[in-house]
Amino acid sequence: MEDYLIKEMVPQNNKSDFNNLLPAFMSIWNDPENHRFLSLT
Repeated sequence: MEDYLIKEMVPQNNKSDFNNLLPAFMSIWNDPENHRFLSLT
């Protein structure tokens, strides 16, 4: 069995957590398949 490490990421309090999560959020928001779900309102 493999060992796993589960870590709570709190970008508001930890700059390195923010830096780790930002690329994931940007790839989700900028994925062309998701554009139809975005709204200006």
